[in-house]
Amino acid sequence: MNMKMRSCCRSILGTLLLVLLWGTATSAATPMYHGKSADQWLELLGQPDDDIRGQAFMELIQADRSGGEMLLAFLESPNPGLRTIAVMGLNHMAPSYPESIPGLAEAALDVNLNIRYWALSALRKYGEKAGSAVPNIIRALETYQGQGPELEGPVRYYADARARAAEALGGIGPVAKDALPALEKALQDPSVMVREAAKRSIELIGVSAQ
Repeated sequence: MNMKMRSCCRSILGTLLLVLLWGTATSAATPMYHGKSADQWLELLGQPDDDIRGQAFMELIQADRSGGEMLLAFLESPNPGLRTIAVMGLNHMAPSYPESIPGLAEAALDVNLNIRYWALSALRKYGEKAGSAVPNIIRALETYQGQGPELEGPVRYYADARARAAEALGGIGPVAKDALPALEKALQDPSVMVREAAKRSIELIGVSAQ
């Protein structure tokens, strides 16, 4: 588990008791995963016992595609902890669940920067299949602190999300050619991480960086 994921896990596990505030919102769809309904998973995530809560968390972020429907339902939650679990799980199952692409495209513009990061990570894995997400990914690439509404997350996450957006466009490939102007602009980004990702992606899309 990398540093980004460990930090994310600690943050989510510290707030999962709040998830139960949304529990009744899943009752209409009643998606199932590993024999448990969405509400049963929510109960596990809301347990005061760290081991029970942590085990449920790990099962969901490492879900196979049979859990896709439930994770997409969680992606609509107003609770950022639950949405983060959803995008981490959908990232884990990518590229085997293309049905998630529309939801991931919306999550690429989430108010929470951590959710953006994982959604963009997943979209990158779908290649040209994620072509419909390009407009939202471009907007994510052009998101800076102080420009537009303040987003949730540490300041450093802004650059993380922009770099992931640039990488996602490169992963999509030539289908993302409409993103070239935004990527060329990103070559002047204050973050070296974003600049390098933009350069690689321009090359992957098929046009040499000037």
